[in-house]
Amino acid sequence: MEEAKAHFRRAAEIAPQNPYSQLELGQIALAEKQFETARDHLERALLLNPNQSEAHAALAQVSLVLGDKASAKAHMAAARNETEYRELHDPLAEKVKDAGVTKAHFARRGNRLMRGITERLLRRMQKPSLPMRQIH
Repeated sequence: MEEAKAHFRRAAEIAPQNPYSQLELGQIALAEKQFETARDHLERALLLNPNQSEAHAALAQVSLVLGDKASAKAHMAAARNETEYRELHDPLAEKVKDAGVTKAHFARRGNRLMRGITERLLRRMQKPSLPMRQIH
C-alpha cells in the first residue's frame, strides 16, 4: 500500500484539480483504519467533484465509524443519487465489451451492491450505540 500511496500523492501534486487521486488516498486511508486522514482526502475529492459517488460512499463509511450518523446518512443518500462513472482506457474492459457484456449489466450489479451496503449501514445506524469503555 505504501507504493500506491506514494503514486497517488505524486499524482495529487502533478494534477491537484483531479479528484481521483484524493479519492484513492482516502480509500487507502480507510482501508488502513486512518479515519481522520480518510475523511480529509475524501472531503477534498468532493470539493473537486461533488458528484463523485465513490467518495460519498466512502465518506459515509468514515462518518459512521467516527460516530457522525447524520453525515453518514447524508453521504449515503448522495452516493445513491450520483451516477458519476470514470471512463478509463482499460484493455480488459474492451475485451468484456467485445464479448457482448454491457455497461447496464455492471450498473445493475453496482446498484445491487450499493443497495446492500446502504441497507447494512442503515441497520447499523438504527442499532443503539454501545457505551464507550472508560479508560482507567
